[in-house]
Amino acid sequence: MKLWKKMLFLAIVVAILTIFCIGIMSGMTKDVTLKIDAGDGIVEYKINRGLIDYWNNKYIYNGKLLDEFNSKIQNSGENVNYEEILIGISKDFEKIIAMLKEKEIPKVESKINFVNTENRIFEYTVGTNGKTITRKSYESILNAIDNGDVAQNVFYIDNVMSLEDMQNATHKLATFTTEYTTSGESRRENINIATRYLNGYVVQPGKEFSFNETVGERTAERGFKEANVIVNGKYVKGYGGGICQVSTTLYNAWVLAGGGVKYATSHSLPSHYVELSRDAMVSSYNDMILVNNGKTPIYVRGYCGEHDVTFEVYGMKSDVSYSMESELVETLPIDVQVVGEVLEGEEYEEIVISEGVPGYKSKGYLLTHNSKGEVIERKLIREDSYKSQPKVVKRVRK
Repeated sequence: MKLWKKMLFLAIVVAILTIFCIGIMSGMTKDVTLKIDAGDGIVEYKINRGLIDYWNNKYIYNGKLLDEFNSKIQNSGENVNYEEILIGISKDFEKIIAMLKEKEIPKVESKINFVNTENRIFEYTVGTNGKTITRKSYESILNAIDNGDVAQNVFYIDNVMSLEDMQNATHKLATFTTEYTTSGESRRENINIATRYLNGYVVQPGKEFSFNETVGERTAERGFKEANVIVNGKYVKGYGGGICQVSTTLYNAWVLAGGGVKYATSHSLPSHYVELSRDAMVSSYNDMILVNNGKTPIYVRGYCGEHDVTFEVYGMKSDVSYSMESELVETLPIDVQVVGEVLEGEEYEEIVISEGVPGYKSKGYLLTHNSKGEVIERKLIREDSYKSQPKVVKRVRK
């Protein structure tokens, strides 16, 4: 081959290689523009992928920065640092990250104060929404670069409870009242003391509520008086007589509010202040345990009037409401108990000391109502048996 032809061929090869290298170099050093709206107008940043970046990372910009970012995260193991990965892609991200961190706002939680006074039950303090950077923030930015869009909503907004949210979370769910008009002074005092211990109690989500732990021992040192209590189907004197009316009133309010019940049992005798299968007996050896089965706190408010005790239960507002139903299954016969000693053959007359009270077997149901008041579920929640009290007859010699 003649010399001039060789020189021409070499020149053509050099030209082609030069054009090819220029193309690669321009690709490796390509600048891209990030347009970001961080809440105060659109700002532009240049993102440079230079030659050094190419040799360090073995990448050139190809419109897939988001893929590169996620790939590096997957290869980083458990301890992922998103900022380091971004700066490894391009050091221009340093100033972008710094700008975003300056605009972060710490979250200040809203507060519900259960003041529980006669004039005001709750006080509300609205907090401040948090504004933070997350992985999604960086993904939004990289996606905007890849597609030539404006990166918006780059912060994660951690919303606090609004006033309406807090009011919905402290909605009055149920109230229940029982009367003690005929009770003596000691029994009334016991009811008042137990109610004061329960008033203002807050049950956190998933937590249990023990009546005995909250009210404590019923002793004279703690102010409780002697009054009638039921023991083995009989009325006897005992400290704290009457507080079963408190536990029963709270039980009904709690169930009507949709609260859960871990343990509650009936008395051995029917209670005059509530329907069958709606009482809750407590004693030193028997507790009532209620459960907050919701996701927000439940607030208990209790107070006594001149002749009654009331419990109100507050919590998250619901689309359903509840009612309770008592069903009499069987009436148990009254036995006759004869007292008085009369010799065989002696004439006597009978005096009725007590007419007796029949016993009962009953069931308790929880009814769920929709927003229209229609029953959508009827659920058996209790089956109880109450002893009968005998008819007492005294034989007296004539």
